[in-house]
Amino acid sequence: MNTERRFHDRILATSGTLVFNNMIFGDLIDISRSGLSFTYRGDKSLSMDDFLELDILCGCDAFFLRDIPCKTISDIRSLSEPASVITVRRRGVQFIRPSETQVAMLDHFCSTHAPKTKYSRRPHITFA
Repeated sequence: MNTERRFHDRILATSGTLVFNNMIFGDLIDISRSGLSFTYRGDKSLSMDDFLELDILCGCDAFFLRDIPCKTISDIRSLSEPASVITVRRRGVQFIRPSETQVAMLDHFCSTHAPKTKYSRRPHITFA
């Protein structure tokens, strides 16, 4: 059964692109016009708020996208590390009503900062 719900292809991110807010700090995995996923280190008590705002910073130049509204779609623990209080997690979010400026910046980022490798399905990474 195909449960893929994405409207836009995800583009693998270049290394060194950060996703963060005042509670989460992680590395971007992939991004599209409608959402992104990232890995982060978190403990089991980290808030699982459905709605949050995230910042995206690319270390290769001055790209900085601030306060993009998101809805958490998934948040799963990595199976490759032993169970502990601090674990590597993967969070997938969908952008919720970004401004026109934010959409333009996302389009620019996807066309200039990410490699040209596109895929419509999630990459194979071992997570719970």
